[in-house]
Amino acid sequence: MNDSTKIMELLKEVNTLMDKGLKSYFSNCGITVTQLAVVNILGKRDRVKLNELSEELKITPTAVSLIVNRLESQGVIERVRSEEDKRVVYAKLSDKFKATHGNLDNNINGFLSLLLKTKNEKEVQKIFDGLELLKNLLESSENIISDHIKLK
Repeated sequence: MNDSTKIMELLKEVNTLMDKGLKSYFSNCGITVTQLAVVNILGKRDRVKLNELSEELKITPTAVSLIVNRLESQGVIERVRSEEDKRVVYAKLSDKFKATHGNLDNNINGFLSLLLKTKNEKEVQKIFDGLELLKNLLESSENIISDHIKLK
């Protein structure tokens, strides 16, 4: 197995494990990871058009509608029609959910903090260093790709 394949496999595994961990951490809310992604977006903005959620999450409008339906029935979000154009529908976090769960980023940080408490300072620094190195590599990818294309 080459390095790029190993990295892709590790990224997939990390993503799966993060999903599983977040699902477990938020199990008392009854929210799936995809629903959590919607809630997270709404937590950062006052309201969001449903088609914007679809684009941002890279899922179909139908899937967004189903997710919004479920979250609305759970009292997590509310649908709001635009005053200017009644065809436009926004989603926003319900006041009830905000009061109960506060800032969702803090809750996600709580999940990661809980995990990091099990590691010593040296191990945590290795995680930071590896993620920073990957981030820097990805940031430079445009230059690397354009140089690669020029060589062909």
